[in-house]
Amino acid sequence: MKKQTHYFIGIFALIAVISAVIVFYSKSAMVTKSSVKEGEKIATLKDSIKAESFKELREIRIERTSDKEEKVTFVLNGFYPPKTSVSEEETPKIVCDFPETRMSDSIKPTIEVNGIYLKQIRLGIQEGTPSKLMAVLEMMPNLNYSIKQTFFKKENCYTLTLKEDR
Repeated sequence: MKKQTHYFIGIFALIAVISAVIVFYSKSAMVTKSSVKEGEKIATLKDSIKAESFKELREIRIERTSDKEEKVTFVLNGFYPPKTSVSEEETPKIVCDFPETRMSDSIKPTIEVNGIYLKQIRLGIQEGTPSKLMAVLEMMPNLNYSIKQTFFKKENCYTLTLKEDR
């Protein structure tokens, strides 16, 4: 009977040691509140998949060239060319519709340009099915323009080149 008791105590001790090892390793692999610095975000695989599962306008660049051209470049996170149209009113406009696209938080909804041809750019989401990001380029009135559209697929950039049409 004495040998049997020692045998059971030995088994219980072994189980306790194995349990302690399992608990130790599982706790060291877990992220606890105390192991994360304040303000630090823990990215998960789900977050990274979600981050790239939407269309986004990341940046707008405006450039004036030496050839008296103005270039507006829309930097996107993928190949999403917009539907572009022109409205010839008192204040002419170029409208770029980016379906189901959101705008980066770093982009202002109104960008004052005051260039030779381009006055300002206004951006906003138009709700509907599907929703769309509208970029309205307000042009300077009483000028004749030439507009060239280019999409650089590798760089995910859509560029409008504006110049005087003679």
